[in-house]
Amino acid sequence: FPFWGNPSPSEFAAGMTFHGESNIRRWQLIEGNPGQLTIEVALPQSAMNMRRHFRSHGHALHCVSTATNLSSWDRPFGWCEHVTIGPPFLESGSVRFDASADRGFVTGQFTGLNFDWPEGAGSRSQHADFDLTTFANTAHEDLVNSFLAESTGEWAFFTAFNRKFSLLFGYVYPRAEFPWLNVWESNSETRQTRGMEFSNTPHHGTMKALISASHIWSIPAYEWLDALSTVRKQFIAFLHPVPSDYRGTADIRVRSDILEILERGRDRVFHVPT
Repeated sequence: FPFWGNPSPSEFAAGMTFHGESNIRRWQLIEGNPGQLTIEVALPQSAMNMRRHFRSHGHALHCVSTATNLSSWDRPFGWCEHVTIGPPFLESGSVRFDASADRGFVTGQFTGLNFDWPEGAGSRSQHADFDLTTFANTAHEDLVNSFLAESTGEWAFFTAFNRKFSLLFGYVYPRAEFPWLNVWESNSETRQTRGMEFSNTPHHGTMKALISASHIWSIPAYEWLDALSTVRKQFIAFLHPVPSDYRGTADIRVRSDILEILERGRDRVFHVPT
């Protein structure tokens, strides 16, 4: 925040780094109690600030964040929750990914090849050659694909299941607040990583890239934060034990005080109190 990706050459020369100012400033503790945490960061170069309130309940964590524009100018912004998974949880052959995702494209090439989740493609490929439900065991670097969230429900989700640990890890978030899922993956000698990055934009880059297309497939590709105004977003994260023969996540239903996780291909439902 307030963008996802690399800064422009002039911004980099001025001291800006990847993914905006929010990850290079020191956050301040506002309130910390058992099961609750509130932190805030000032973004002086962006003339904004952000506050995040976390509340835990058992295996679930609820986060509500607000971002405030301190200037007298309306401005575009990107907001990407950059969830990143690595070893030992991430391992070829042991992890299955599921997501409420729809059509996708190689990030930055939305006018080119399209494919459907869980298919994925490299930046130089002419066809989808990755199955993103798994972590590919072949060597590859910086595969980045962007997917539109399914339009069937109010909430979107992704999960990662590790059968060795019998653990299901996931996030649930309002589709209207984060309509895009950006999937980043590398598998090399020095880096094994998978990013499941839910976002309000599929544009990777600073403001010049952000405003390159206001809509993709009739869905907004960024948002405006009006002068002296505040925007609010939320998500739920969880880490929950499941049997080692779990087949994957078909859907997650959000109730007032519980998540209902529906297993793929079975009638089993797992409940995570929130």
